[in-house]
Amino acid sequence: MLGASLLGLGSAVGGTKPIFGTNPIAFGFPRRDSAPVVVDLSTTQGARGHVLLAAKLGKLLPEGWAFDAAGYPTRDPSKALPPHGTLAPLGGHKGYALALAVEILCGVLSGMWPPSGGAILVGAVRVEAFQALDDYYRSIESLLGEIASGPTGPNTDAILIPGQGSALRGKQSCNKGLQIPDGLWSDVVGLARDLGVAHRLIA
Repeated sequence: MLGASLLGLGSAVGGTKPIFGTNPIAFGFPRRDSAPVVVDLSTTQGARGHVLLAAKLGKLLPEGWAFDAAGYPTRDPSKALPPHGTLAPLGGHKGYALALAVEILCGVLSGMWPPSGGAILVGAVRVEAFQALDDYYRSIESLLGEIASGPTGPNTDAILIPGQGSALRGKQSCNKGLQIPDGLWSDVVGLARDLGVAHRLIA
């Protein structure tokens, strides 16, 4: 799946005008007896939500995530989003090229350019058109096993498969609950109050 948010968050390499959304790219690969492999990434160095959360928590952004309105690198989340700045493309010119491809496939191809909303492109592949399903399952487990069993570098306990970390965090959250910062919870309570939605905090 490809998605163009068309919010004007990211700029072209060398430019300062916010043109692209975070333009995510996502793939899901099924496995027979385990959670699927999920590759889900934005074509900007960081997602808009992470920038908003950093601003809420009073934290600096990682190096290389954003530029201010003049095109200078910034770690200040208040200067990382339009009209005060833009998000940096993932991997420099390579991320810019990917963002452009997503914009064309989702925005131009769908008739949503110039931007008037969000657009996505969804595709599915029938495995049996390429090989027997059993062969696919054997091959993907062989590949993932080769990755997971490889030697690790410094400060690395285990090699995770894409999507595995999110699945583990989700399981931990289901078992232990979520830790929500006070400032963020205040926003949630305010929004719930405005919408007339009942809410309560579980300590």
